[in-house]
Amino acid sequence: MYDSTWPLAPELVRADVSFLRVPLTKLCVDNFQESRERILMKNICCAGALVRSSQIDLRIVSDLLDETFQRNARLPRVNQLALRLGYEYTREHFDCPLPFRPRGDGRQCATRS
Repeated sequence: MYDSTWPLAPELVRADVSFLRVPLTKLCVDNFQESRERILMKNICCAGALVRSSQIDLRIVSDLLDETFQRNARLPRVNQLALRLGYEYTREHFDCPLPFRPRGDGRQCATRS
């Protein structure tokens, strides 16, 4: 998944990689006024897209956001909006479940020294 608001560098395109194009920056610019908020909400918007494409229960992630940001009355609202923006964009533009899955042997990546 990448922010398709910006073009993907041609050297990154490979036949063995599937790309999910989600215009994260555009979604946030269109829906949030403050520049700092736009930057921060891109991550939550991306999380919403991942929730939908991975078939994770939206309610669980939504509840977690509310719990995490409950001390500031405004933060749950903007985070919920960003989560839903990514979720709804993915719902409208991709067939889920996705026709591909990550592959690997299931082990965590080793750190490079």
